[in-house]
Order: sequence, then C-alpha cells, then structure tokens
Amino acid sequence: MKEYCRYIQKNEDIIEKVDGMTCASVLDGIGDPLKTYQNQKAMEGMGVVPLPCFHYGEDERYLDYYAANYPYITIGGMVPISTTAFPTMTRRASANDWSGYADEVGRVARSVVFLTVLSAAGLVALSAPLSRLVALGNASVQSVEVERAIAAFAVGLPGFAMVLFLTRASYARRVVRTPTMVNVLVAAFGAVIMLGLVQVVEPGWRIAILGLGNALAQSVGAVLLTVELRTDLIARGQRLRGQLLPAMRVALAAVLAVGSCRWLVERLSPDQVVPALVAVVVGVAVVGAIGVAVVSLLGGPRPAALVASMGGATRS
Repeated sequence: MKEYCRYIQKNEDIIEKVDGMTCASVLDGIGDPLKTYQNQKAMEGMGVVPLPCFHYGEDERYLDYYAANYPYITIGGMVPISTTAFPTMTRRASANDWSGYADEVGRVARSVVFLTVLSAAGLVALSAPLSRLVALGNASVQSVEVERAIAAFAVGLPGFAMVLFLTRASYARRVVRTPTMVNVLVAAFGAVIMLGLVQVVEPGWRIAILGLGNALAQSVGAVLLTVELRTDLIARGQRLRGQLLPAMRVALAAVLAVGSCRWLVERLSPDQVVPALVAVVVGVAVVGAIGVAVVSLLGGPRPAALVASMGGATRS
C-alpha cells in the first residue's frame, strides 16, 4: 500500500484529480468490505484520497457511507451479474448461504444442459438443410463441407456453454485464478488438438475437425471447472444435487431427436432453399417437442414447468 501511495504521489502530474479526490481506486480487499474501508482510511492517512470502492453483494451500509462522504465512488464485482442468474449466486455466496448457492448453481446448470444439448442435437440433425440455406451461389458445391462443419461445431455447444456458466459461478465465489487458468488451458489445448488433427484428415474434413477439436477442449474445461466447484462446495459441507438424472434424460431426448429429424430430413429431400427452410422449421419444432416430452415422461418436470424454467425446475 505504501508503494502504491508513493506511486500516486510521484505521478500526480499525470493522474487526474476531481473535487480533491485522486482518480485512482483504493487498494480494495476483494470479498472483505471492512478491509477495503480500512485501506481507504489508511491511504488517506498517507496523504492520498483515492476513490472508495464498493463491491456488488457487500453490506450496503458501506455503500451508504461512501455515498454520503465522497463525491465519487467505484463499483466492483460487476462481472458476476452479466446475466440474470448471477446476482442470486453472488448474493448467496456473499452471505455465506452455500446451500442456496449450490441450489441456484444446480438449477441453472440443468437449464444450460437442457437448452444446449437439445440445441446441439437440432443442429446436428438439421445440418444438411441448414447447409443448403447458408451455402448459396458458388459455395453450394461445398454444402457437404458446410454440413460437416455445422454438425462438428454443434457438438461443442454444451461444453462451451458450461465453461461460460461455471466461470461466472466461480466469479460469484470471488474465485478468479482457477477459471482464468482453465480458460487459458482450453485455448492452448484446443489449439494443439486442432493443429494436430488437421494434419491427418482429408481437406474436406478440415473445418469439421477444427469444430471437433474445439468441442473436446471445451468439454475438458467444463469438467475441470465442475471438479473445482464440487471440491469447493464439499469443503463447505454442500453438494451439487440432482444433476446426473436430468442430464441422462436430456441425452436420451437428444438421441431420439437426432434420429427423428434425420428421418424427416431424408423424406423432405431438402436440396433446394424452400424445402430446406421447411425442413428446418419443422425440425426445430420436432426437436423441441421430443425434448420436452421425453424429459417429462422419464420423471422430469411437466411440460409447462419445463418450458417455464428452461429445464431447471424439479417435478411438482
């Protein structure tokens, strides 16, 4: 802290000051609002008046104090609230409500699996008519390569989504290093796998193999982040409950959806744009209907609850 204050004082000529405050943030104690407050006062005692910092999810009495005594403040901890689930996870983690945190993570994870697995199944099943819609003009001669690429990249959708979600679930616990390292590993591992595989396949499969390499890397990342999350929750006396059976239901629904849509596509023969469009519209409806029906019939949420919760509900 002393070095930080000396740096600010040494560079006063290039650091802006507004209303007597230095436009440099306090050395904040992430996850410890009292420590941040103490650092604020300590820096002021060293002759520097930094911008105080309030982190999302902390005791709002600190926010009230800063707002009443300083013209400007900084807001931290905003990464975890980039979607609607993260405020709840962050709030429960900040309150040490680890049971509530685990329940929220589990609910969202089930929704992510439900949506992404069925979406991937639909993309794989409908890759042929989709390729007819995007590979137009001179590119139409490469529709087979486009079809393979769509299917291959679709396989990585669940892993990619889980990496994004679990990264933010880590941020909600104020864990930054692990998801950063895992994301770097995913990028490096994916690059190595794709570079190696692309050398041994035929040219018509090269784009598709990039998709499969990416899918493998994202899946590895999702597994690593899941293991870290489970280990942390076990240390706190909690567990992620009710994940395996819903995942198995969705996996079976995805297999049935792929088979049904493939059969449908073959009957429609979507070699032209209009038939391909019809096949895609009908196929999407079929995938959704099969997904909801199979999950419900195998003991999952009823259709209305399933749709309303996007797969995250429990059977009532």
